[in-house]
Amino acid sequence: MPSGEIKTEKERRDTMTKQTSTFGKGLPEMKISAGAVSVTVWHNETKRNDGKISEYSTISIQRSYKDAEGNWKNTNSLRLNDVPKARAALNKAYEYLVFKEQGATQQ
Repeated sequence: MPSGEIKTEKERRDTMTKQTSTFGKGLPEMKISAGAVSVTVWHNETKRNDGKISEYSTISIQRSYKDAEGNWKNTNSLRLNDVPKARAALNKAYEYLVFKEQGATQQ
């Protein structure tokens, strides 16, 4: 579309969705660490079948460790001692999302 042309609302949303998925891809909204365990909150947008943009959050969890050669690696498996740290980090992520949602609904 040449510059100066007026876009329809749908074209504008489509462009914004493409920009979000291109420029915002792979960027966490928040990361919480407790020792070797980290929880990341991700903001996601998707285009529904009716054309509307749907926003939602997801949470990922991982544990960092050093391999035999001393290189840092990540895994989604937790050891017994990691569970309390994971629980604490997950609780913080949950609180963040609940309070964020409450703030959005109050505005």
